[in-house]
Amino acid sequence: MSDIIATLTTEVDELEKNNEALNRDDIAVVKSFELVVLELLAKLKRNQDKEENEELEDDFEDLIYRVILILGQLDLLEV
Repeated sequence: MSDIIATLTTEVDELEKNNEALNRDDIAVVKSFELVVLELLAKLKRNQDKEENEELEDDFEDLIYRVILILGQLDLLEV
């Protein structure tokens, strides 16, 4: 596993843990967490688009999918 994928996997793992512990009753906390999720998604996409990371496409897709799942859960809260 490349260093960048290992680092980003750790970040996504941490995000998933924080999502599980999130106080979903506090809208301010949810909105703040949503910004963190979006920042990580942007970071993943920027790194995926780098030419030197082309061979890591599948790894990036898996991580992006996991982050999008978290984002989808947050969007469900905004009813």
